[in-house]
Amino acid sequence: MTLKEFKGIDEVEIVKKAIEGDEKAFEFIVKKYQNKVGNLIFKIVGDSSVVDDLTQEVFLKVFESLKDYRFGSAVYTWIYRITVNVCIDEIRRRQRHRTLSLSEVVSQNPKAEPSYSPVEKSAERRELREIIEKAVSKLPIEYKTALILREFEDLQYEEIAKILKVSVGTVKSRIFRARKLLAEHLKEYREILK
Repeated sequence: MTLKEFKGIDEVEIVKKAIEGDEKAFEFIVKKYQNKVGNLIFKIVGDSSVVDDLTQEVFLKVFESLKDYRFGSAVYTWIYRITVNVCIDEIRRRQRHRTLSLSEVVSQNPKAEPSYSPVEKSAERRELREIIEKAVSKLPIEYKTALILREFEDLQYEEIAKILKVSVGTVKSRIFRARKLLAEHLKEYREILK
């Protein structure tokens, strides 16, 4: 089959074909999800220089674990779970010395973009992004990951729970705590954030 022929076929069938060794089926899965995976990696790790390498690592792990896919969750949920695990491994490798860069995320996400009048300078925006970046970088990885999946990936609590392999209550708790910690970190900057 060619890649075009996979359009319209149920994802479960495509995964089954990939498990059977159909390279085009696996290539279809990669093409469908590589941008989402890359974006998620950037949002969690915050370093654009490693996105391509980590994306390849994710899909290598997807390929290696195809036989373990149980069809109990959506394909993207399964791939997101692998992506989150690869990101956590990367952060651990770096020993949490690097900070999450939200500058591109904020500028690409209209929900997160603060409203400024045309007269105000970009210096204020830069300062705001740096403040947010620093505050998010201080969050424990489990809080940061849950918050990013909810706020920037717009995933539902149930989807996040599947990805992180925790209960919905745990997801809600982590997001609540992440927001509370962010509020504490940003307390001194209240005037700038208004």
